[in-house]
Amino acid sequence: MMMKESKTLITCKNKSNLEEILAFLNTLDENSKYALLNFFQGAKFMKNLITKKEQ
Repeated sequence: MMMKESKTLITCKNKSNLEEILAFLNTLDENSKYALLNFFQGAKFMKNLITKKEQ
């Protein structure tokens, strides 16, 4: 079953930064949003690998 709704949590330093990020996200189609999510998940995975290796 596909999810029909998504919620995004974004940490930002100020409101204009948040508006800029949301404007960018609104330019993406569903496939691009999914690809961006995959990229961020991969980057987080690699960061965790590097951090664990350094410990």
